[in-house]
Amino acid sequence: MGTTAWSGVAHYEIFSGAIQRHTFKEVCESVGVKDALLITASSSGDLDCMGTMVFINKFCRQKDKKNLLRGVIEKDSKQVLCQYGDGAELSVVCDEKHSDLCLNAAKSCNEMRKYYSQEVPLYHSSVTNDVNRKRELNCYFSFSDIKRFLPGDDETL
Repeated sequence: MGTTAWSGVAHYEIFSGAIQRHTFKEVCESVGVKDALLITASSSGDLDCMGTMVFINKFCRQKDKKNLLRGVIEKDSKQVLCQYGDGAELSVVCDEKHSDLCLNAAKSCNEMRKYYSQEVPLYHSSVTNDVNRKRELNCYFSFSDIKRFLPGDDETL
């Protein structure tokens, strides 16, 4: 499953983050494929450089080895985005298609971590109701206390 495969994502925010953009051509050249005539995004996490597969998260790790959250392929602009940060907040609506995610918040957030927070650990997980009374899975990824990222720090998580 690729980085954009979760259609139920309601919110994804990176804290103290940076985004590096790389062209498809640059990504292919990084693995020795020069002047590739055909470059295709085979899934949300792989780039096919004329038969040579490039795993985007691996590429992003090699570009900058600091707090990789995720690599994303933008097919329209033919770019790879490497997203880095000190933390991230993810909310997923537990609708009919994703209802099983709200059964075990910690397990589900650790599964989501594979796609949204490669190198930053899970700090907190919960299930809440949004303003429309829909259940949401909430995942906070951080190396340290996430209260510094949240507005008002009078609540304990």
